[in-house]
Amino acid sequence: QAAKTARQALAAWGLEDEKLRVVHHFHNTTFKVGDGYALRLSRPGYQSDGALRSELRFLEYLGGSGLPVPRPVRTNAGDEMAAVGEQRAALFPWVHGRFANASFGKTQAQAQGRLVARLHGASTKYRTPRDFTRLEVTPDTLLLGKAGDEAEGTPPEVLCSRLTKHQVSVIERSAELVRTTWERLSKPALIHTDITPWNTMWIRSEPYLIDFDDMAVGPFEYDLGVVRCEYLDLPNPDELWSAFLQGYGELRPVPAALEEQLPGVVAARHLLFAVWLVGNIDHPAFPEASTWTYARTAALEDILRANRRNGQRRP
Repeated sequence: QAAKTARQALAAWGLEDEKLRVVHHFHNTTFKVGDGYALRLSRPGYQSDGALRSELRFLEYLGGSGLPVPRPVRTNAGDEMAAVGEQRAALFPWVHGRFANASFGKTQAQAQGRLVARLHGASTKYRTPRDFTRLEVTPDTLLLGKAGDEAEGTPPEVLCSRLTKHQVSVIERSAELVRTTWERLSKPALIHTDITPWNTMWIRSEPYLIDFDDMAVGPFEYDLGVVRCEYLDLPNPDELWSAFLQGYGELRPVPAALEEQLPGVVAARHLLFAVWLVGNIDHPAFPEASTWTYARTAALEDILRANRRNGQRRP
């Protein structure tokens, strides 16, 4: 059915007869179209039409500013996307790159830092149209495990029914840490929210940032906290983090109080995923959701414990 929908959507670009191959199927489904394009079918109800158009227009702006990001191809009628029933499709040039995976090291982290600095610099100059709409990342949206514009999130009663009392307490105390931290962060701007080694492709030695589906309005420190959080799962995370900050600082000042704020922004990342996982614990795509939820709540408890010791251990 997805392939049939994709072919109907591709008619908007005159590409309905091109060869299709599924390359990714999760919330969205991505096809390789012929040898030159990627088609993304967005999951109905996850992002509103306004949010999708806002993403695509921002990507047009970033691409036009010279940033290495997916630049959408408008339909033959000049629209940002095509509609087939409830499905929305966006077309992008195919990127002939690779993922660093096990080879991700200090050189890659430093280059990633430079790219994120360029992204944040471009974000500060972007003038959002009147009809621009994207979710704002706040402690309240994080506590619901929300990412998409129209996602309802995970209600508190669901959290209480699927977690132990101790885990719920960890979630609540973590939310307070995040709230306290949020009061001291920079003015909200457009951020990626999911900058990871797995959302960064490499064209020769240069990074190319993909997957802006969950881009949102929020403080730059949250983007940086996501990077720090993701590095913790890699070998030598402190070295990678130092290299990333060095690269970022070459093009843009690192927020002055970032090290002090790291426990709260890293907790924000864990909080979002913990709550989101709980809401999707019965999803067939997540057979290990319970294990992952336990890992996220355990990480939050570790941050809270370290924070009580007056920050003797960094996240």
